[in-house]
Amino acid sequence: MTKNNLTIFILAILSIDIIIIILHIYLSQHSQLGTLFDLDQEANLPTWYTSFKLTLAGVVALLIYDNEKRYDNEKKSSSIKSQTWFWLFIALLMFFMSADETAQIHETLTRWFMQTIMGLRLLHSLEIGKSGGTLLWGLIFSPLLILIAASLLNFYLQRFKKNRILIILTLMMISFFVASFISIGFFTSLY
Repeated sequence: MTKNNLTIFILAILSIDIIIIILHIYLSQHSQLGTLFDLDQEANLPTWYTSFKLTLAGVVALLIYDNEKRYDNEKKSSSIKSQTWFWLFIALLMFFMSADETAQIHETLTRWFMQTIMGLRLLHSLEIGKSGGTLLWGLIFSPLLILIAASLLNFYLQRFKKNRILIILTLMMISFFVASFISIGFFTSLY
């Protein structure tokens, strides 16, 4: 893929993102079409589109892994070779997140956990009703999420240290991800 084709592809994906946000703003309250475009709901067009992008990210990670593995074998380079396997981890993570987006795995695990004694104690100690328990998935899975985020950040910072724009984009994406959790927590506390 040439640089121009990659630029066009990225702009197309961003355009679709903007279109989905506009459709959410204007149609999420519509009586018949609202559930199709509501970003607050699951099993709809934005969920499918997010799952598609995560699958695409997994495929790209596999392609990078394959490319680096061939490069390592040609150059007999051991400095990069030790980290090449991490692209497989990233690919698996993206494929799992894609499946989770459509199959709602973390929501199911959270509902199951909230029905256990520990889950009920957590709800009671945080003074949250049973209906708010599904929002606690971020808290329940936070140790794992922090470990994964730290590993990814470390990998990307080491891998892209010579290319500052990639580091800046990585930090921006992590900031957007963290901000989405904060905004979800803020807006759900208003209701």
